[in-house]
Amino acid sequence: GYAVFLMTDKAVTYVEDTKGWELGVGPTVVVVDEGIAARVAAVDDKVELTRHGRLQPRKGDLQAGVAQRSREPEAVVPISRHTLDLEHNAFSRGLPQWGAHLADDLERLCGLHDGSNIAAVIVEPVAGSTGVLPPPVGYLERLREICDKHGILLIFDEVIAAFGRLARPFGAQRFGVAPDIITCAKGLTNGVIPMGAVLVRDSIYDAFMHGPEHMIELLHGYTYSGHPVAAAAGLATMNVYEDEGTFEHAGALEQHFEDLLHSFADHKHVIDVRNFGLMGAIELAPRDGAPGARGGEAHKKCFWDENIVIRNGMDILQFSPFLNSNPDEMQQSFEALRRVLDTIE
Repeated sequence: GYAVFLMTDKAVTYVEDTKGWELGVGPTVVVVDEGIAARVAAVDDKVELTRHGRLQPRKGDLQAGVAQRSREPEAVVPISRHTLDLEHNAFSRGLPQWGAHLADDLERLCGLHDGSNIAAVIVEPVAGSTGVLPPPVGYLERLREICDKHGILLIFDEVIAAFGRLARPFGAQRFGVAPDIITCAKGLTNGVIPMGAVLVRDSIYDAFMHGPEHMIELLHGYTYSGHPVAAAAGLATMNVYEDEGTFEHAGALEQHFEDLLHSFADHKHVIDVRNFGLMGAIELAPRDGAPGARGGEAHKKCFWDENIVIRNGMDILQFSPFLNSNPDEMQQSFEALRRVLDTIE
């Protein structure tokens, strides 16, 4: 069930070598140049499907839905309520127990706009740069159910989650939820060479392959798509993952990582700690009239005073340690962070 739309010899080899990471949905791979391109490619795929008029989704609604969306932009609607609610799930270890019911906002929007007018739902299995937001228990499963009911494509943005961050090749495997499309990048090449990819179900691939004979199957591409250097880096990265047992090692670090993060739960500046896999966040209380200032100061002091790099999104300190870290290194890093937090106001 594998194929490549945009290919070089190296890219073909790269895709063939991913067969061992079975998702159970017969993915087809489109090789692109980096993460944002992967996301755009996934969106372009859906639009292209309607141009050709070939896709027959489960409920037969997607074709009309995307076409109407292109005429009526107001039909593109967000899910309104956020799963991050510190009143209910602050200091959760792993997946929050509260919040799965918020997925039903999608059902409400389907009733309001007609599900046939919604082309797809795009979600990160674990949101990363927005502040490390693990989904509530059952949330992704409920999204899958609603999408199935209304013939909506479910897209997982796994630019961050894929390739070991959740101790699996893909976050979809960790959650046991099979999306229709996966976008990925970063870990494809260990982040050293730009590369992204889009994985799609066989049914979506077949929709492209059975169009009019005179049409190009996928009228889509980027200047550096399927670049052999990027594909070579991807092959080398996969070999390292396999030879060193990287994903298994990452899974073994999870509990230690969680314990170190949550040791900050009682710090005077901390209002939340959350984690899943090797993704974690410590949220600091904002200063009055200066949101982001405390997190920014912590980031700078860690860099200049402690020689460690910690990403901050405003007052949220975000952590994604190396997949091959060792417990002592992690311990030392968090000890340095504590020294910094103890010195800032």
